[in-house]
Amino acid sequence: MSANRLEEALSAENFDVPKYIKGSLEANTNKSHNEVQRLQELRGKMQGVANESSKAMKKNVFSNYKQFIETAKEITHLEGEMYQLSHLLSEQKTLIEQMMDMSFISGGGVNRTRSKPLSTAPVENKDKKSIQALLEKIEGISHLSDNSDRHVLFESDLFELHSETLQPLRNMHAILLNDGLMLTSWVAQRIGAPRYKFESLFQLENMAAVNVKDAGDATFAFKLLVFPEHKYFGCDSLRTKRQWLDSIEAAKRQMIQESSLVRQATIRNKRASISLVSPPQLSSNRPQKTTTLPDGQRNSGLENGSAESEWLRELPDELDVCIAQRDFESAVELLFEGRDHLAECGEGPTVRQVREKLAQKERQLVEVVGKELRNTGSLQGGPKAARKAITLLIRLGKSSQACDLYLKSRSAAMKQSIKEVRIAEDPLSYLRHLSRIVFGTLLDVAREFTKLFAGNPGCCSVLLFWGSGEIKTFVHLVLRHIFEPGPSLSVLGQCVSSIFDHCAELAELGLDLTFEVDKLMTPAVKKAIDVNCRNFIDATRARITEDKWKPYNLQSEANLNRFMEEMSDLGLRLDAFVCEDGEDRCRLWVTSSSCHFARIAIAVSKDVPAMRLADLRSKCDNYLLELWQLMFQHLTDGLAAASGQAKRVADRSVALIVGQLMPICEVGYVTSAGFEAGVWTPLTDLIAAKYPALMSYVTADRQFESIGDV
Repeated sequence: MSANRLEEALSAENFDVPKYIKGSLEANTNKSHNEVQRLQELRGKMQGVANESSKAMKKNVFSNYKQFIETAKEITHLEGEMYQLSHLLSEQKTLIEQMMDMSFISGGGVNRTRSKPLSTAPVENKDKKSIQALLEKIEGISHLSDNSDRHVLFESDLFELHSETLQPLRNMHAILLNDGLMLTSWVAQRIGAPRYKFESLFQLENMAAVNVKDAGDATFAFKLLVFPEHKYFGCDSLRTKRQWLDSIEAAKRQMIQESSLVRQATIRNKRASISLVSPPQLSSNRPQKTTTLPDGQRNSGLENGSAESEWLRELPDELDVCIAQRDFESAVELLFEGRDHLAECGEGPTVRQVREKLAQKERQLVEVVGKELRNTGSLQGGPKAARKAITLLIRLGKSSQACDLYLKSRSAAMKQSIKEVRIAEDPLSYLRHLSRIVFGTLLDVAREFTKLFAGNPGCCSVLLFWGSGEIKTFVHLVLRHIFEPGPSLSVLGQCVSSIFDHCAELAELGLDLTFEVDKLMTPAVKKAIDVNCRNFIDATRARITEDKWKPYNLQSEANLNRFMEEMSDLGLRLDAFVCEDGEDRCRLWVTSSSCHFARIAIAVSKDVPAMRLADLRSKCDNYLLELWQLMFQHLTDGLAAASGQAKRVADRSVALIVGQLMPICEVGYVTSAGFEAGVWTPLTDLIAAKYPALMSYVTADRQFESIGDV
């Protein structure tokens, strides 16, 4: 049996092991009479198939392992984003609801209701109509009309389920009110609108709705927890189920919020009534600018069970409610109100007790808000996501703690983002991604920092210290993944230039880390300059040593045109150096070493100035002068020793190097180093000082200096 047929037989759904072994032995009866040998052969085949299957499985696992890891990372990233979006949506929803409630409650809600009765009448009429409609359809709910504030939020048909088997028991009609859930049963009748019979009314604060996963025939179900029992209900669709769960949750949240607002309004009304009574006493006892009572009166007011004392005793519990509801802004406001009020009181037992409780609640509030800042939206939120928690900590006098937690959260987010950056083959691509993360975060933090900690100048040193630490990590990654592999001088120059451009953006915002970057990168940049420039000088010396002052032969006219286009891109015009029509037009009246030197010189003048750091300026300038001094000496020797055709090649080579190439390199190097063109002419000064034989070419071909601006 072949390997393919054997695999098909083994992978069949109805594969029978005893039957297969018996058939294999019977098929091989004519070939061998030794049954043990036949079994060993069959075992060998099975082992071969097992080995092949194992290899194939390992191959599939290894080939899909990378994809599995990437998929897991994407899922984790999406999960973090979904959590962040859900958190932000919940906060926005809560904020909108608070704003809507405050628009009716704050700022004299009673007076507003009296001054605008027409605006509230439609709402009241609508609520009354809803209750009236219930009275007409449901039997036994006449007592509900006594509560004028009760209104209907949501209603639909449900069917009650068995608590164990989840089988339907009976059809029901449920009505969600703003203070409870009413359950009614159907009343059988043949004609007319459907009628219901009142069953029960559960108070909203004593119940909770829990989702139930679909199991068998029980679909679209939820569980209603009502102490000490629970009930199961099923809906006709998923949409209805979601509406019930969302409506019950929203109603409970609204009820808690309304009770909190009423409680706060009651407390403020008590304080307002006290403030209306206190001015006559204040004016009679201390008519000048003071606004406080004498110690004796202040102590007696708090110790005699006044409204002021009652408000102070209720304040810690009110703070607990605000913290539990994550209403940190209200908690801070209440805490400040309590502080201000305690500052006007004496040192009686009640005051000391309340002051201790407020201090404890303040520590609890600081801890909760600090934890909120540590968990700022996983690591996907930006620096603005922590603004709310930071502002609260600053108001509570915890500026240093807020600053520390904020910077730590941004460091964690930056570290996580850096881990996701892949080390690409292109160093510049890796640097762009890394710079976007690090410097982008530093810029955002610097902008946000100036807004959040504008009144805390002492935190600026903490920001500078933090930025210095993050820059050290960034430079370490750049040196390890870009400088250590030893890329070209052009790549290194672009990297250094890009990094210092980003540092300049930070300096504009007041976060100047240029000195730190300069100090960290100087050793690696110095080593790169030494290696690359020394290689350029050695290569130039080797070429000019072998130079015979012969025309540069490019073998074909096509190669010549291609080379001239390349030189034209560098700013060199070689039309005047091409051999005449009667001669071989694939040659140039310059040496090959001169052409290769042109590439090296332009690269040095373009890339070295970018790495001309504070401690490396003289080194860069010395390498430039050493390279050109080597070439100037070679050209001077060629003019003096050559004759005949070699003399013409030497003359044209000097015209190319001194007349065209030198102005381009000199202007490019000087301007890249930060000087204005013409202010500093190191190469021209070098010729004037040491190589007077070349000065005639400088003055004769001065028109080529304009090319340096290209």
